[in-house]
Amino acid sequence: MIYSYNTHQKVISNLIKLCLGLILALLLTGCAGEPTTTTQATLTPQSTLTGQTDTTPTPGQTHAVDPVHSVSPVITFPNQTPDLQKTTTPDYNPLLPGQVRPSNPKAELYNPGPGKALPKNTLVVGTDSGLYLLNPTGGPEKLLVGGASFMDPSISPDGQNITAFRRDPLTRQSQLVLVNLGGSLKPVTFDTGGIVMAAAWSPDSKKLALTRATDTNNDGLVDVFDQTSLVLYEVASGKQTALAEGGYGAWSADGLRLAYIIPGATDSNLDPTTRQLRRGPNALGVYNFSTKAKRTLLESKGQLLGLANASFTPIPPDINLDLRYFKSVAWHPDNRHFTASADAVGPSGLRAGIILTITLDDPTPRILTAAGDAASRVTWSPDGKQLAFETIPQFPVTAKSANQVALLKVVSLENSAPVRTMLGAAATRSETRRPVWSPDSQQLAYLSGDTSILTLADATGQNPRYLLAGCQGFDWF
Repeated sequence: MIYSYNTHQKVISNLIKLCLGLILALLLTGCAGEPTTTTQATLTPQSTLTGQTDTTPTPGQTHAVDPVHSVSPVITFPNQTPDLQKTTTPDYNPLLPGQVRPSNPKAELYNPGPGKALPKNTLVVGTDSGLYLLNPTGGPEKLLVGGASFMDPSISPDGQNITAFRRDPLTRQSQLVLVNLGGSLKPVTFDTGGIVMAAAWSPDSKKLALTRATDTNNDGLVDVFDQTSLVLYEVASGKQTALAEGGYGAWSADGLRLAYIIPGATDSNLDPTTRQLRRGPNALGVYNFSTKAKRTLLESKGQLLGLANASFTPIPPDINLDLRYFKSVAWHPDNRHFTASADAVGPSGLRAGIILTITLDDPTPRILTAAGDAASRVTWSPDGKQLAFETIPQFPVTAKSANQVALLKVVSLENSAPVRTMLGAAATRSETRRPVWSPDSQQLAYLSGDTSILTLADATGQNPRYLLAGCQGFDWF
């Protein structure tokens, strides 16, 4: 069939009239004044999946809301990215199982007032936004001090004061401050200049053993490569007393002695192992407050250590290791032994982190265990039965080099034993560091991952729980 021009025009005209008629009918229907009858449809629920429970409330029944585990739902459509800026979120993000959240700058202020103590079994955590009090069993954190970045908090044994390093937001320099539970801060400074590198509370909470450093190597910086001195600081009066050359002190349980590290000389050459300025052999010393005497107990130079009593993979048991440099020192709870971490080297470039123990009566070193390239941050559980320390990498870094928390359970002070547990994995760079025991010795806290997640595990290092991200040090009261 062939359409003429006139026929085509008639078809178009008829279509237009039809459309106009439909539009007019719709308008008239919408404007009708008579009510329409609405029939409510009955919704038939779909079959419930196996293992699920139909939680649709019946008329007159409401759901109880869990304030900890409830979140605002975000509805998305297929192949569409949700607009996160339009999602309503509360000031406090609840911690869901398996999730990690940052600290909350709008957290409730904790201010019981001066003279009060922290609640037992609580954590103090330093972050970029402030100093927080955290309950390890759950719940939102509380703000102790805000408005600045705080690092490496340490709680006094009576729970009434905290030391922490406060970082200036402009200069990025850190300064030790005393924080009481009323929220006030007192900077800790030296009469003769220098900065604080470390601080340790005395058992009576009245004094601090401070590590003071000045720019002794004339590189324009005050850091760990400068010579240090041990200074006693009285908290109430601010009085300072120089005790000895050295630093990084550890108090005996009776408060009568300080174990510390006596530094070796530093020169301008690079250490082939650390790739930092070479440091000479150092030593372990002890200061006696009763006699005001200081004594060198053990020098790292010339110490050959055997591991014949245990198998330390990949260290063969029939070789000797040359002790190089002490990293940290801690007293055992028995008040007799004190323990040091160190790095050591063996034949063919072998490296090992060593944990050894000595006593005041017998400074002959006994090897407890070994792990990693070097060892640091040694800490005993309060019951004296378990030992945790941090392994640290040395140059050149290999696939097995990493910061990892090592755990040795049921430790004998007389015999060596291999490490039982290494937390994290060097191969995947899931690093762990800064171990701290709970007061009852039943849990171990540490930082994990690149975002410094505060992690709690049981005494064997298993069943980790992740509490807070962005932590810059913590302490457990």
